[in-house]
Amino acid sequence: MSLSPTILLVSSMHDPAGTLIHSFILESTYASLFSHLIVSRRLVEIDDTFETWVNKGITCAIFLSRHAGKGAVPTLTVHATGNYGSADLGGEPGTLSRTDPHLMHAAFTELAARVPEGYTVSYEVTHHGPTSLVLPSFFVEIGSTEREWHDKRAAQAVAEAVIEVIKKSKYVYEERDSIPLIGFGGSHYAARQTEVSRISRGAFGHIMPTRQIVCLTDELFTQMVAMSQAEGVYIDKKSLSNAEITSIAQLAAAYDLPVVSQTELVHLKGASFSVYRFALSLVSDIFSDMTVAAHPHHIEELTHPVALTINQDLVLEAQKVDQKPDDKNNHNTFLDTIYRIPCIHFSGNGIAVLNTFIVDESSIAQRTDELIQACVRIICTAHTCTYEDGVLTMRKQRFNPAKAKDFGIFPGPAYGKLMSGQSIIQDGCEIHPDMVMDDEEYTIVVSSDAHMEKSHNMRL
Repeated sequence: MSLSPTILLVSSMHDPAGTLIHSFILESTYASLFSHLIVSRRLVEIDDTFETWVNKGITCAIFLSRHAGKGAVPTLTVHATGNYGSADLGGEPGTLSRTDPHLMHAAFTELAARVPEGYTVSYEVTHHGPTSLVLPSFFVEIGSTEREWHDKRAAQAVAEAVIEVIKKSKYVYEERDSIPLIGFGGSHYAARQTEVSRISRGAFGHIMPTRQIVCLTDELFTQMVAMSQAEGVYIDKKSLSNAEITSIAQLAAAYDLPVVSQTELVHLKGASFSVYRFALSLVSDIFSDMTVAAHPHHIEELTHPVALTINQDLVLEAQKVDQKPDDKNNHNTFLDTIYRIPCIHFSGNGIAVLNTFIVDESSIAQRTDELIQACVRIICTAHTCTYEDGVLTMRKQRFNPAKAKDFGIFPGPAYGKLMSGQSIIQDGCEIHPDMVMDDEEYTIVVSSDAHMEKSHNMRL
């Protein structure tokens, strides 16, 4: 394979794990694909800027190292370098180094594919130096005790993973298939961020753990974004307070960066993240007064996204039916329909599906019709309805306590039976549900531009 070296491998002669990993690579037929540097001091204490390596065409440095952990768990890790607070392990305080989330994600993925039995693979949060490099860099490590540092199985797995990264680096750099993110929350081993990267294109640069959120400032957030070239923000919400989540979200909004969930990242699949970000911007004004979650489906088909809004009452009425499934159809049929449509739907304020969707401009008429027809079809499964010339008329029955009282029926189990459609015996007489119900009629007028108006009339 003829490739000019673009990655510098760095190890310390005083680090047994890094030395062992490096020896496997140097002895392989792929050694010439890398540039190599073996130093005589601890890697965290390097204060060289590595500018000379930039002049030689090197675009990233990978540090091969050991990892020391209190839990003594055999593990392979990747992480960016820097310090959110004090600099107890090299580098400068409050300073982050440049990193490459795309290559980190590639390294993480290759490690996960080769992890020896008994080992785990994870990201670590940003936590030590060096911080002086002008080159993007990250650490690949073997931990957590001396036993693992001398384990040839682990060292060979890491070496093979790093070799695979250089073999794929041209594709990684040109295609940029992964999505560069910064992460917040969690413990040292970034469990949620690790899981996100394992099952999606989410590629983390700098990650700030829960215990160091107190260090977060506008300046540090700026560094995290710039040094990671981040295009999105992931928040481990279960590990943070509401105030902390709000603060991070506000910083993200100031940088026009979306806060993305694991579900979003998984459903993005091969879709363009830049198109997705543009799609979200289309509804920022619509949902400006509420917090919403986005749910993309098949959005690789959305090349020219536009916002589509249909009447909220129609959407809510369909969801009410879905919340009362029968025994033969025990699932949310409205959501099932939406998940089959190339679109983005939104949830918020306790509502599973809000009435604004993102669809492709070329199919707006088709999607409008599909969404309205789905609502109408589902509503008609639960109520007596007529639908003609764009007008949906629903007849519902509502339980009337006053009528029940006339038959000597008072609040209690009898109410529940009647409201669920069961007849009861009261004072020797059979009382049918229809006898204690009022008829209500709702009319929804669907206009040609997909906006609807609703009138409500009661008939006793």
